[in-house]
Amino acid sequence: CLSLKFSGSNTLKAGTSKGVADINLTNHKVTFHPLDFLAKNFISGNFITYLLKDKNNVWWLFPWRYGIWITDSSCRNFHQEFNNFLVENDRPKPLVIADAAEDKNGNLWFADLDEGIIFYNSKTHTFSKPFTKWLGEQNSMSQILFYRDQCFSFSGTDIYTWNPDNFQIEKINLPSQNDK
Repeated sequence: CLSLKFSGSNTLKAGTSKGVADINLTNHKVTFHPLDFLAKNFISGNFITYLLKDKNNVWWLFPWRYGIWITDSSCRNFHQEFNNFLVENDRPKPLVIADAAEDKNGNLWFADLDEGIIFYNSKTHTFSKPFTKWLGEQNSMSQILFYRDQCFSFSGTDIYTWNPDNFQIEKINLPSQNDK
């Protein structure tokens, strides 16, 4: 299990190596929702690295190196929203999302282990990499956080913060004794 999220007052939704699991905290019943349709084409298709429930109660799922998927709370209606930006060896290089957060505007921000920070505009339903100019085409980001109207992420020992309203990004410089 790599990700646990509340899906109700007495239930958890878990991203696991066998798909998505619903866990009832009252009776301890576990119901698995394997993504067999992914696993038959991609050995780690059932390996869900992270889950996010947005303000519209849509569940965003991130199978290992298989892009961005959404489903309803029943986990019966899966479909892929986005797969890749980059192409490697004439093949799409699927995203590997490690973390995600929703900002105050209902937009989503994703931390990708290969491509850095990815933005989803909820009004236009489009994906972009808004900080490529500053961070490069490939950059490993493993966490993302929305806190007090600011987004935060890090790559290696570099911490970044940006305002989701104007996309102004800046690097937070740490004291040299903390740069390890």
